[in-house]
Amino acid sequence: MNALTVRNLSKTFFRADDFAVKNVSFNVEAGELLTLVGESGSGKTTLLRMIAGFEIPDSGEITINADVVFGNKRFMAPEKRGVGMVFQDYALFPHLTISKNIGFGLDGLGRTDKKIRIQDMLNLINLPGFKKRFPHELSGGEQQRVALARALAPNPSILLLDEPFSNLDESLKAQVREDIRNIIKKTHTTTILVTHDTKDALAISDRIALLKDGQILQIDTTENIYTKPKTCYVARYFGKTNILNGISSDQGFKTQIGFIGLDIGPNSNGRACLSIRPDNFVLVNRSDDGIRGTVKKINYHGHYKEATLSIPNGQHEVYELTINVQPEQEISIDDEVYVKPVKRKIQVIHE
Repeated sequence: MNALTVRNLSKTFFRADDFAVKNVSFNVEAGELLTLVGESGSGKTTLLRMIAGFEIPDSGEITINADVVFGNKRFMAPEKRGVGMVFQDYALFPHLTISKNIGFGLDGLGRTDKKIRIQDMLNLINLPGFKKRFPHELSGGEQQRVALARALAPNPSILLLDEPFSNLDESLKAQVREDIRNIIKKTHTTTILVTHDTKDALAISDRIALLKDGQILQIDTTENIYTKPKTCYVARYFGKTNILNGISSDQGFKTQIGFIGLDIGPNSNGRACLSIRPDNFVLVNRSDDGIRGTVKKINYHGHYKEATLSIPNGQHEVYELTINVQPEQEISIDDEVYVKPVKRKIQVIHE
């Protein structure tokens, strides 16, 4: 069952042809966690705000739990949509205790029911004894959980999170991501999250939608969007990769760094791009018919070394290839090395 349906949604701000969001359609299943990612100006935040009711679309339709909240000459006010919102800066009231912050949207409950609900929320976020504290007495991660509890307290149909991890130190992010995902899944809350950070998106999501210029380029599971990108842009967006322009035959691809043999079958002639992640190369002996390159740069990352190789292509041009090697593998600047891609990890993209 779909908790949210967006159909042909569009929004312009300054000119009729200047789309912030253009003809976007997607569904979110009940209990699913979908993340919207994209560069600044891609339309992800505008899309989130239209779902919340903070921006009015130019056209299209938004349905929440079978209720049309926008479309067919209907616009439902934000407070009537049953949507919970966690803002980028958390927006906790500094003069109110944690208990009163969480209970802010529970005025429809009686005093006893309200106290029970607040305590349930404090237990849920693992801060049971914090009800009399104030926001300034909490860490960033604790403030984040309180903001989440406040949004969940009224039992919303959909939870919206706007850049929830952007104010956290890198050392805190992983734990807070895990905490938030566990809370969301425990409450079976349908959630849409906006972020520009692909690490956050891959770690927390069930599915990811990548936006560019107001349109969805790909919406897919976290694994598929990383391992089966539909365009070179998608491949590049989700981590460092080597993009090769290939001319295909039934034997493989002719590329800037030489011929890469692949069993792609008949009727595959034409152009494609190949995306090969740095992890998906192996060092081989000279006799193993590998790709020859010269090490130009090495960056140490602890559990791996990232090396940049200069690959001559026979046309007085050079292609820079990035590979990752194990820390114990001995390589040095100006070394001549031979590498091969792991064939089953090569992503062939026909655009």
